Amino acid sequence: MESRLFTESGNPCSLIYIGFSLTTKRPYIGMVEDRPPIARFNEHWKCTVNHRENNVDEVDWKYQFMAKTGAWDWYFLPLVVCTGTIAKARLRSLERTVLMSYPNALNFEARRHFNKAHRPAISHPGVSRHVGQAMDFAHRPRSLRNRRVVTDIGFIDSMGRLQHTVDPATAFANSVVMLHSSFPWNLLTIRRQHRSSLVNLSSVDAGPMGLATALDLIIKQDLGWVIVTFITREPKELSRPEDYDYLLQILRHEVDRTEATDLLASDLWRMWGISAREIAPTAPKTHMKNTRFISRELRGKGFTLRPCDNVVVRLPASSSVTRKDVLRCLKSALVKTYLPLCVCDHFLHRLSIVWEAPQKLGAALDNGRRWAAEINECREIKCCCASFPGLPTRHGHVFCPSWEYTGLYQSTVRACMRSHVGVGDDWEAIQNGLRSAWLRYLPAWSLPHKLVVSSLGSVGGCDIKFRPDVVRKCAKHLGDLAVMAMNKQASALLLQ
Repeated sequence: MESRLFTESGNPCSLIYIGFSLTTKRPYIGMVEDRPPIARFNEHWKCTVNHRENNVDEVDWKYQFMAKTGAWDWYFLPLVVCTGTIAKARLRSLERTVLMSYPNALNFEARRHFNKAHRPAISHPGVSRHVGQAMDFAHRPRSLRNRRVVTDIGFIDSMGRLQHTVDPATAFANSVVMLHSSFPWNLLTIRRQHRSSLVNLSSVDAGPMGLATALDLIIKQDLGWVIVTFITREPKELSRPEDYDYLLQILRHEVDRTEATDLLASDLWRMWGISAREIAPTAPKTHMKNTRFISRELRGKGFTLRPCDNVVVRLPASSSVTRKDVLRCLKSALVKTYLPLCVCDHFLHRLSIVWEAPQKLGAALDNGRRWAAEINECREIKCCCASFPGLPTRHGHVFCPSWEYTGLYQSTVRACMRSHVGVGDDWEAIQNGLRSAWLRYLPAWSLPHKLVVSSLGSVGGCDIKFRPDVVRKCAKHLGDLAVMAMNKQASALLLQ
């Protein structure tokens, strides 16, 4: 694996690469989002060697294929290289564009194994084959030349000559610019500087439009080369805040860092962006130290959320709440707090929702571990058997299996404990998930009294004894008793 070609600087960057071997026609298309390329290539080497030595817990089919010839037989060549980092969604779209030109790539190896295991087989006399979909030759992928990623921008200078450059600022300083829809780098500076300018597009008959709208139209659609002609140019002079140089000096250790203790949370948040822009490209280790320093200062102010972190909210699997519903709820709650706007924007922009796996009924009612922990910690335990006079007792204490239970929530306790909790919106569980996420990242004093979530989605009905809210109330009702699974009978519970 020749990775020295990509690691002259070792700085984090975004790139799309192709891995190939001289002994097979099947390549691999991969991407590096925001880290030194050598880290990704070392990962390839390590995983391939582990698969060759059968030292893995779960088989990855692409590495299993590479392990047939060995890690030393694979070479990696960059196709699209960005000196900085670009958005992950944009990078994935470029990867898919390149990947469509290689239908036999190893990226589809897991899918091939899945189809091979699940497609029905038809036996013929003397022939054994799998039924598969015939290839549609009219929709074969085009060549890589037609799907290449163009990193240059063309423009017509003041002398009427056609020029090209990789610097967007140089190109957009002219009246006529030629931009390709696959251009990978970020044009945020151009958008801000020319946000009031009007342009015309050669491939769209929509009349004059703002430059930001035109750039969105070029990138989102497969237009190829587009000529952008400026009608009116109103550039805005971009200026730094007055304290920009002061914050940069703190990050470069030119000013004592004790002065950062008096900074606001919004200033610390801006410091991370300044470090990522000014220091990370040339000194990534210093940027990591600055990130740890800023994280400590933010924790001292009650913020455990870092500028480089994602926000994860866990919701029950049966919930019909969508990401839009959660965003609407959190946005209405954040607008009433005194939190910095930069923190609120990051909290909403980097939000990801994880729907938990379906829970079995027995696991939802079992509270044996809580009682065991209290006994091990020698806590004082009060007997509550007298609160359940209708249940069978032994030596004055409740002792009955679930199928002999009589009382409140009888149908739920007598059900098979291997059954899954049904579908339905348990609003209390949803609010608890949002509250726990809020307290995990933001100060406790900013938590509102109630997080109101409204959902327009619909979920299928289920038996009332398996409804999430009924199961939760049943577990709360039996919380004073020790409820645990019986030995050799996982589908039953014992109350004692």
